[in-house]
Amino acid sequence: MSKDLDGIQKRMSELEQELLHLKKELAEKENSKPEETPASMDTEPSVPLESPNEPVVPVREEIPDEIMPPEKRMPAEETGIPEQSVPQMKMQPSQVQLQAQPPTTKSKQAEFNLERMLGLWLPRVFMFILLLGVLWGLKVAFDNGWITDWVRIFLGYAGTALLYYGGMKNIKNSRAPFGLTLLGGFIALGILTTFAAHHLYGYFPYIVAFLIAVAYIAAGLWLSSRIKSETLTVFSAIAGFLLPFLLEDTNASTLQFAGYLLLLFLSLFYISLKQGHTYSFYVSYGLYHLTLVIYTAMNIFYIDKELIVLTVLVQHVVLLASYMKGLSRTAATSEIMLYTNAASTFLWVAILEYEMRLAAFAFLVVLYSILSILAYKKREKLGMSIFTAISIVAASVLVLAFRLDEPLVQLTMLLVIATLGLWLGIRFDTVRLMAIGAFVYSVIALAILTIIHIKSFVSIENLIWAIFIYTVVLNYYTLTQHVPSFMKGREKLIDISFIAGQLIFLIYAGYLAGILVTSLDLNMVTTMHVFFFAFLLAIAITFSFVKWHRGMYLAHATVIEFLLLGLFVLLFNLTNFSNREGLWLNLFVQILYVGCLSYLFLTILKGKFYFKPAFFKKALAALAVTMQVLYFIFLNKWYLTIAFGYKWEWEYILFIHTFLLMAFAFISFSLGKVMKWKVVKILGAVLVGFCLLKLFLVDMASISILIRAILFIVIGIAGLLYSRTLLKDEPTT
Repeated sequence: MSKDLDGIQKRMSELEQELLHLKKELAEKENSKPEETPASMDTEPSVPLESPNEPVVPVREEIPDEIMPPEKRMPAEETGIPEQSVPQMKMQPSQVQLQAQPPTTKSKQAEFNLERMLGLWLPRVFMFILLLGVLWGLKVAFDNGWITDWVRIFLGYAGTALLYYGGMKNIKNSRAPFGLTLLGGFIALGILTTFAAHHLYGYFPYIVAFLIAVAYIAAGLWLSSRIKSETLTVFSAIAGFLLPFLLEDTNASTLQFAGYLLLLFLSLFYISLKQGHTYSFYVSYGLYHLTLVIYTAMNIFYIDKELIVLTVLVQHVVLLASYMKGLSRTAATSEIMLYTNAASTFLWVAILEYEMRLAAFAFLVVLYSILSILAYKKREKLGMSIFTAISIVAASVLVLAFRLDEPLVQLTMLLVIATLGLWLGIRFDTVRLMAIGAFVYSVIALAILTIIHIKSFVSIENLIWAIFIYTVVLNYYTLTQHVPSFMKGREKLIDISFIAGQLIFLIYAGYLAGILVTSLDLNMVTTMHVFFFAFLLAIAITFSFVKWHRGMYLAHATVIEFLLLGLFVLLFNLTNFSNREGLWLNLFVQILYVGCLSYLFLTILKGKFYFKPAFFKKALAALAVTMQVLYFIFLNKWYLTIAFGYKWEWEYILFIHTFLLMAFAFISFSLGKVMKWKVVKILGAVLVGFCLLKLFLVDMASISILIRAILFIVIGIAGLLYSRTLLKDEPTT
């Protein structure tokens, strides 16, 4: 029989070599032809598949590898199909070409979705059905007393031996899915039998049952490593983490439980790294923490929390060490896994008492800081960014863990930590670190803007705001000196973001102004003008960045804010007409604002404004009219407020007011004529007419004859002199 098998194998190898040679020759002939011609069905192949002189060798009918892979084939003795003789035949070139063609994607997909799936899952389903049948059969035997307790235990362990034998045999015979199912049953039945012998019948003490169960789990891990099966590794992991809940021992300590779980996880982790498995690591990592959570919840008042957290820290350090050794391409060193590992460790540390919690968080801060430094020295940018980001988070959690009487101190420390993270992210161009630092910094900044209100110059609130302003300047400076790679070509966005920093500076200026007015106890109008002055000063400081090549958008925002401030300045009077308190201070602020506004208009007029759009030239006359109207409003507001504030005589008020309006009208008309602003000139002429009407209709009826004479003389002389200037260039007629 062995000789026949050897002859079959020899003949099959010869046939395969001849077939490969035939394919090679056909491919060369097809390439040499300019155009492909269909081969005749009667054409003989260049190399015959069989020699006529050789005897016919009996072989099995086999399905080609493209349709049925070797691992799915079954021996003839198991299929029951007799060996058949293959008659002497000649394969036509067209047939050879047809066989040489690779299978289509559709056939591969159909085979994968149907036969492959059934081959993987049907054995498992039927194994489960078989186990149910066996259990029900055993229940009938137990109820009738046919099988004693010892016999049950013996049958259980005998069944594990049978499952092991069947599993290994099927794997050797290229039926790996079915064999793995049997090996999984071998582990499950062994642990369940041990559980029954210990828990149900009391035959085994805890230590014996535990060692037997561990032996089955170790056997599963050894088999998974030997046959390189991730499925068997996952099955062994599930069984291993369920074991502590199946075996009971009142004397078992937290150290034994946590130590067993740690050793089991490290064993699974080693196999995952060695075999390059991914899913088995995820399963073992998740089951490790889930088992600890369940055990901690069930024994929250009796367990040693320090030991639980210590084993978690050991597991944490082992995973980090695997990363530092360069064990890439594994689930343990993926970026998401590192973040998840750190987050789970932070949660476990949180269950410790206050002093131990602070010590553990401090240890994590130091650990990740050292790892980030080592990664930087090894020029591992990814590792450095990940470890630095986690160290920033760990430092933030450490600060929050402190029990301080003054929470603002914690806020300040968090601000410094967030700034450090953001600065490192920008400096070394690491997106992860920038994202973590920016997130923490944004949260702290929002808290400062909404919660921290400055009430005095010497206060921790003012210190926090001063540090906050400094960090804003530092971050923007770093951002301009080290532009991140993802911002290259989009530096305009950075320039626009300066507006946010400028708004923060304006808010801080408002707080300082508020402290000043509170200490001076000023009235409402003067208080508002102090705020106007503070904002005007802050706007002037930020507008000075207009000369910087990156200050364009900052200058835009400053001009808009300046104009918006002008609306409030325009609406507010100098006093409330009941007293003169703060009159001159308020007048100074408004004159200062009008002076700044005039400066902007003059720079536009002379073409020296930093921003020179084309429509400025067309809108210059409209801007002049706007300025004329604003000057008119401010002039009347200032004069009337001073006159009524100091309670001047009514005739003096009318006298001076008419003179001021006439002077303003002459100046407006002259500027409109010189600058060729037609509307300004017309408005000046209209104002002259208004002054004349006021002079005859209001002033003449309301003032004494002496004041009336003085007013008319002054207005007349001024009008004549001004008229002379208008007619000096006219020709004589």
